[in-house]
Amino acid sequence: IVGRAKDMIIINGRNHWPQDIEWAVEQLPGFKSGDIAAFAITGPSGEETPAVLVHCRVSDNQERGRLRDEIRERVRAITGITPVVELVPPRTLPRTSSGKLSRTKARNLYLTGEIVPYDIAA
Repeated sequence: IVGRAKDMIIINGRNHWPQDIEWAVEQLPGFKSGDIAAFAITGPSGEETPAVLVHCRVSDNQERGRLRDEIRERVRAITGITPVVELVPPRTLPRTSSGKLSRTKARNLYLTGEIVPYDIAA
């Protein structure tokens, strides 16, 4: 897989391409390319943590919780670390003028609170 070095997620000294994480989530039933944005955020102790924003078309809160947990386990299996998984309304993730997912913009909007995830009880 070819990608931008600036998009690389580095966890415990291992490099992870966001595309690999997104592809793994796309393999779960009900998700498709463009529904997922993976990027790194800084955790409470300064370490990089994977964050995954996923378009969710399910309205049942219990089902949303199940999907979030399934995605979390899939990403943990790849990265070895528990990610932040947020389910967001459809058409929330930003696109470039050519229609591609903009991870950098998604990350910035998420960190500034402009992308508001669904509230799912733990």
